[in-house]
Amino acid sequence: AAAWPETMVVGCSPANSPAMVRSIEAGRIVQVPTLPTLSDGTAGGLEPDSITFPLCEETVARWVTVTEDQIGAALRDHLGHHDEMIEGAAAVALAGLRTTAEELAGGRVVVVLCGGNIATETLSRIGAGNHPGTTVSRS
Repeated sequence: AAAWPETMVVGCSPANSPAMVRSIEAGRIVQVPTLPTLSDGTAGGLEPDSITFPLCEETVARWVTVTEDQIGAALRDHLGHHDEMIEGAAAVALAGLRTTAEELAGGRVVVVLCGGNIATETLSRIGAGNHPGTTVSRS
């Protein structure tokens, strides 16, 4: 953001683990209840002396939260279209893009895909539509 001050950074967070979003809203690190999430890299709370909190507070202009269904769909679609493995935290960014696509249309958009570290078991559950935070009903 320092190199391009006109850049708007959009932070994305799983709705099941909104610790950073709630902390930014409070202006301090807060502990919030969390549920299981496909986004292992963003799961859980923040440590009291976390370096990520002040960085996010300074650089992130807005936050988007996404559901486990949205994260799972982004994972499946990315793998299906690009034949590339990504982890849950990367899928959070893709799901966030999907929720903001209309308002960002026509602009230059960059999505950071942070890694491909995902368990085979998790991929199997996502393929079946059965992942944390989601209830699968069978008729």
